[in-house]
Amino acid sequence: PEVSDVLSLLEVVDDITANPALLRLLTGPRWSIGARDLALLGRRAAALTGRSFGRADEVTLAEELARAVEGTDPTEIVSLADALDDLGDLPYSREARERFTDLSRIIRGVRAHVADPLLEVARRAVRALDLDIELEASHVTGGSDNLALFLDAVAAYGETDRFASLGGLVAYLRAEDFFNEGLEVSTPTEADSVKLLTIHKSKGLEWDVVFVPLVTKDVFPGARSRPNWTTTAETLPWPLRGDRATLPELAGWSPAELRDFQ
Repeated sequence: PEVSDVLSLLEVVDDITANPALLRLLTGPRWSIGARDLALLGRRAAALTGRSFGRADEVTLAEELARAVEGTDPTEIVSLADALDDLGDLPYSREARERFTDLSRIIRGVRAHVADPLLEVARRAVRALDLDIELEASHVTGGSDNLALFLDAVAAYGETDRFASLGGLVAYLRAEDFFNEGLEVSTPTEADSVKLLTIHKSKGLEWDVVFVPLVTKDVFPGARSRPNWTTTAETLPWPLRGDRATLPELAGWSPAELRDFQ
């Protein structure tokens, strides 16, 4: 999630019409904008393009069809980022207006340095979102490592082309996510971790402390044993067993037939 937040900010910095990326930031834990204020922001964005959709019950089928093909002119594309910069006088909540202003300031601050090397732009985005401080304070496992891996990927991409653009970086990262299951992520190490084991594997005393849940009377260990497949035919037909080649071939399962085999 920390990498997705940085990438979303970079997308909005590169393209003011990257509405899905901006929505991720707006609805994320830092800004937490509710549905009502998001709807007002969307209305303001539409108004800035000179479009007014009106109430749903006042729109005819012809108008709906015309609306569906709108947006071919770049000046008609609704941009939530534009609305952040010009909120208008709509009745946003006080908290939402403050948060809109805060995010708009961050976007403008990073965009002012978009001509810098890509790695520096990415680092500036991390600092602008305060992710480095937040991850350090919250002790999120692997969060800082994932940001480091992300910055390494940005540096590697920047080295391939001296004139690499932010738009090219965003496209590359999205393609990597879509076609190649994303970049490498940080995984927990063996050190300072909890191992989940079966009761049989935990008996080796390799660990200083072993916790066995549900050790109570009649629960674990229990008095009930597993059915014996050699005396209970319903347990598993032998042709379906993985070790069927090593099993005895019996004529039947009656006590007399088992006795004859022995």
